[in-house]
Amino acid sequence: NLNSPKQILCELNQVLYEDLTRAELFITLFYLQYQPDTQQIIFASAGHSPTLLWKAETKQCLRLDPEGLIIGVKEDFPYEEESLKLADGDILLLYTDGLIEAENEQNELFGEDRLAGLLNTHFQLPPQEMINHIVDQVRLFSGHQSFQDDVSLIMMRVKQG
Repeated sequence: NLNSPKQILCELNQVLYEDLTRAELFITLFYLQYQPDTQQIIFASAGHSPTLLWKAETKQCLRLDPEGLIIGVKEDFPYEEESLKLADGDILLLYTDGLIEAENEQNELFGEDRLAGLLNTHFQLPPQEMINHIVDQVRLFSGHQSFQDDVSLIMMRVKQG
């Protein structure tokens, strides 16, 4: 019965473990379920970058970072899951580490704090505009149009009704 994030991560890890070990590869993953009727999120992580949650009520960013080992390292790992209730106006930002590990000429990383700062400052932007703005800011920071590593972003704003 695969209906919770931690069960899905456990199963994926067991199914992929042998192939990943043989290939000397691993996978990071953040799995999140959203229940629109209750505005509840349930989530688990396999060594992935924390998801950022901007809370409309407090105008602050929280890190969603449940304990979890990357997939392909240990066959049986008891992944954890956490849950939270979101509120109207809250924003979730899921991203890959290629974003926060972009470097400038001084070998300084863009980092999670800068990313959270952009979310805090520009929370009113529509999701696609916010994603475009974040990508533009990382390009300006690094001085490059292209990224060293893959970059993916998913953004969700909670709206009632």
